[in-house]
Parts: sequence; structure tokens; C-alpha cells
Amino acid sequence: MNEEALEYSYSLFSQDGYNGSIEDYKNLISTNEDALNYSYNLFSSDGYDGSQDDFFNLISSPDPINIEDKDEEVVLEPEITKVPEEIIERNKRWDKGKFLMEEKEAFKEYSKPENKEKRKKLEANEIFSNLETSLKNIPEEKITEETAKNYFKLDQRPVSIVTDPNVEPDFYENLTFQQYREQGLKEGFLTEEQAELYKGGGGKRVGKKYQPIDQYLSPEKLEEYNNYQQTGVLEALNANDEAEIRAAKNQSLDNLYKKQTQLFLRNVPEEIKDLMGPFGTDKKYKNVEDAVKSLDLGREILIENNNKLTEDYNSYIEQAKPYQEGINSIIEKIKRRVIRKRVTILSIISPQRVVNTDLI
Repeated sequence: MNEEALEYSYSLFSQDGYNGSIEDYKNLISTNEDALNYSYNLFSSDGYDGSQDDFFNLISSPDPINIEDKDEEVVLEPEITKVPEEIIERNKRWDKGKFLMEEKEAFKEYSKPENKEKRKKLEANEIFSNLETSLKNIPEEKITEETAKNYFKLDQRPVSIVTDPNVEPDFYENLTFQQYREQGLKEGFLTEEQAELYKGGGGKRVGKKYQPIDQYLSPEKLEEYNNYQQTGVLEALNANDEAEIRAAKNQSLDNLYKKQTQLFLRNVPEEIKDLMGPFGTDKKYKNVEDAVKSLDLGREILIENNNKLTEDYNSYIEQAKPYQEGINSIIEKIKRRVIRKRVTILSIISPQRVVNTDLI
């Protein structure tokens, strides 16, 4: 309930002849449909642009909640994001002097004479702020799904043309006769004689099938894939795969941010984008504040990439340690063998200078 809206609607109702208290007024509009309609019409004629239900919710107290009856876990809703179209349409209303009661304070700020020349900039800043919120609210499930897609690279599996009529293709593709002929000879489903039939400028629609997953993935990655399919959680079975998953997640976040930004700003006029630093036709920053704000979107990705590179390097050093120790051992053995050979040669030339090679 908005107390200011309640008091204002009560004053309008009182000016039109009502002599009850504000508590009487609240009870009246909660129980009398005609009184609610009349009060809503008074409020609307004074600039309110919402529906009657919005008006009632604005000036009425919500039903009390019995905390003792609520034993389920409380889930916090993500921060609400306004899409650019909502902001632009709302500002068009404000330019005409129309506003919702809950917008009253923001409308006052927007309508100040000193803000008239920078309204487009304020609009651009608000759209940019909501874009940042939109990026922060990308569901974790979507990030994991995109990460798994980039990690397992299932869409990059080798494909072959389906020649068995009993096998259902994964997808279809149009090939030129030349492509079909060359692939047919390479994969062996066309003889030289049959290939002669596909000379010329025609084309052929063929079904294609991906290589089976259990043949495409390594045993460990196949186990990770099956676990992911069952649980929805992407977990590595070794340090090397863990580094790959982190890299895939960074790539996925970058891709999702780009897609979300393009989708979010698709209907924003260029004159507004021009005021948003990195998204307009004029890419120069207006001031230091704009530059910091514009680069803030990539900051977390850069930090995460740096952490990932550091962890990957440390992981590489740790994994290479046994191999390096083995190499050092081999080098040491080679050195000993060289020394022994030299001692043997020396013993042949000068027997009196023989040394004990077991000590070497």
C-alpha cells in the first residue's frame, strides 16, 4: 500500500463531499464497488494512468500473512528488470504529463527543468543499468547448459550421409552434385559408375547422422556427460577436464552476454545507443564515469579468465612434475652410463687407474 496515494485519493474523495475519516474511507472502498469506481475515476482524472485493480492495490493493505502457517522455504525473487521498450514508452507518457502514482517521485525528478536537456541521457543510463541487471539474472541452469554444449562439443561430431533407409537422420542438408559425388567416393557409398550420374550443376538433399556419442567422447568424458544428463550438474573427473570446463564456462558467459545484450537492445533507437558508450555508432566515452561503467561488463570475465589461466598454469606444473622428475632421472642415468663407459675405456688403456664403477 502507498500511504501517499491513499491520502491523496482520500482528499479527492473528501473534496467531492465525503465527510468520513480516512479509516472509514479505506473500509468503504474495500466493501463498496460503487465507491471504489467513483474514487478511481477521480484519481484517474487527476493524471493516474493505471487500471482499477492497480488503483485498489495501490491504496489498500494486502491480506495479512500468518507466519506460523508458512513453514516452506522463502525464495527471494531476482531483481526485476525493465526492458528498454517499457522505459521508452513510460518516458513518452511522462513527456505528456501522464504517470502512475508509484512513479510520482521519479516523474518529478524527470520533469525538473534542469533535466530537460539530458532526458535522453537519463533514459540511456536507465536502460544500461537494466541491461546490467539482466545480465546478472541469467539463470545458472542456462549457463550450465551452454557450458556443457561448449565443453562436450557434440555439434562438432563427425557426420556421415545416411544411405540406409531404415536409419533416421539427425538432420538434412542440401549438397551440390560435386559435393555429393566427392563425399560418396570418399565414404564408399558410391561406385565410380554411380558417381558419373552426379556430374553437372544439380543438387541433392541428403540426410546426415552424427557419430554416436559413446564413440565420439573419451571414456572419462562420456562418464561426465552421462552424469550431467542424469543430474544436471557438470562435474570434472580430473584436473585437466576441470580446467577445460572453466574455459568452456568463460566462453559460454561471453556468448550469453553478447546474445543477451543484442536481444535486450534490439529495439533501442540509435540516438539512445549513442549515449550508452560501447553500444552506439559513436564509440568514444563521454567522460571517465561512462568509461568505467561501459567497461564494467567485461571486468568480471577478465578477472575470471586471469584466475583460470593462473590455475591452469599451476595445474600444468603439478601434472608435469612426475614427468619432469622422470626426465631428470633418465638424464641422470644417461650421465652415469657415459661415466661408466669412460671408466671402462680408461681401464683398458690404463688398468692401474681402474676405479670402482659401483660407486658411480
